[in-house]
Amino acid sequence: MKQIIEKIIQRLKCNTPIDDAKRKEALNHLDFGQDPDFIEFILHCDGAEGFVTPDKFILFWSITDLVNLNPYYPGSEECRDLFFFGSDGANFGYAIDKQDNAVVGVDFMEIGESKPLQLGDSFADFLTNLIA
Repeated sequence: MKQIIEKIIQRLKCNTPIDDAKRKEALNHLDFGQDPDFIEFILHCDGAEGFVTPDKFILFWSITDLVNLNPYYPGSEECRDLFFFGSDGANFGYAIDKQDNAVVGVDFMEIGESKPLQLGDSFADFLTNLIA
């Protein structure tokens, strides 16, 4: 496991890892090139939450939520290329751009009105930037 993933997991309250049936369902639902670090994280923690810094809270969705909440807004063209995996616990969502596996952030209330903000070139890069 990458050091950055271990560091994040130590700061969060992680749910129990998923069983083999849910693992297969989750991986089948991912309709884009899979970032191995993202896959490792979601297979280790079936959802997680907590403060990664004193002022940054993050909520990683469970596998069930990943499956049920994607696409986030099915009718939104912007959401078709995004795979949401969590939020800041409020209205700011985190997603993987299916085109290039970059992690982006977007205000849920502004989807379709503003361009997503790139937060990392990959999931590991996102985690590194999150605690910087």
